[in-house]
Amino acid sequence: MLVHHGRKGEKKGFREKDFASLLNVAHQQLGGNIVLVWDNYNHHVDAAMRELIRKRPWLTVCSPEG
Repeated sequence: MLVHHGRKGEKKGFREKDFASLLNVAHQQLGGNIVLVWDNYNHHVDAAMRELIRKRPWLTVCSPEG
């Protein structure tokens, strides 16, 4: 769990590396494909996240706009 305390320099949310780790562990523990429903927040659709998704054939990402 990530808790933000408002300290200077403290990250406020997950980054690509954090999402990758979370998804990898979930995939290992669940033992199957994952379907992730995601909004179009700018960090969710940036180039780094597209690459993260592309490298995981067991991951399907859906967004409200399709």
